[in-house]
Amino acid sequence: MMRELSLHGRIEILKHLMDGAMTLSELTKKVGCLPTSTISRSLKILNDCCMVKKNGNKFELTGIGYLIADYLSNVEQILPLWEYICDAGEFMKILPTELKPGLVYLCDAEIEPDPYAAMMKAFEDIKKANRYGKYITKIVSYEINIYMIERNIKGVHDYVIFYPDLLEKNIKVTAQAVKDVIGNTDIPIDELRRLINSDLKVLNLPFQLGIIDGKVIYLQMSQAENAPFFISRDKKCVEWGEKIFDYFWEIAEPVDLAAELKRYL
Repeated sequence: MMRELSLHGRIEILKHLMDGAMTLSELTKKVGCLPTSTISRSLKILNDCCMVKKNGNKFELTGIGYLIADYLSNVEQILPLWEYICDAGEFMKILPTELKPGLVYLCDAEIEPDPYAAMMKAFEDIKKANRYGKYITKIVSYEINIYMIERNIKGVHDYVIFYPDLLEKNIKVTAQAVKDVIGNTDIPIDELRRLINSDLKVLNLPFQLGIIDGKVIYLQMSQAENAPFFISRDKKCVEWGEKIFDYFWEIAEPVDLAAELKRYL
């Protein structure tokens, strides 16, 4: 089927028919670069593939035709991201099918090629958070933990999916940050849970994601050391990022953060 689509402007025919039924002459005029005889042969092949049907003297898309034309349109829209998607095979593999069209929102995002610079920008947004943060991360940072705990105490709630292999290291760093922020660590575990105000889960994922206050998204689609971050404050892009996070949050394994911290406090 894809071989048939690749020939004689058939993709162009499908795209134009998305606007509505057309006669052969109307389609020939719309496509522009092919003679009527070629358009006619292509329509016959598309009809044989159940993508186009004839209704009177006009041609229109079938349900399959609309599905394929819409899919091809989505692929065309994300062409500016081609090189980044090529390097994000594992991310694309696990991204739910229904969320893949949302990649188009990244076309207008800021691309920060320096992961460290992206982390510093995220750091500034974390310091300004006043509601919540959602993170899929492998970053172990004492400084970021300090600011997150200070915000947690003031009411910001964090949801974190962490890499299993780095969990123990992060627990130790977080425990030190808790000691330095709270001071008195000889407190009941329920009080500790209230103060740290965070939910932690673990899942091995091939990307990093941060959503702060539902206002900004940071996304690194590859585990490569120098993979760029996409940064966007566009509402639709942020909402798409939230759906990605929520999907993986449901399947991640819960960790009792307060109990883990107590081992080092």
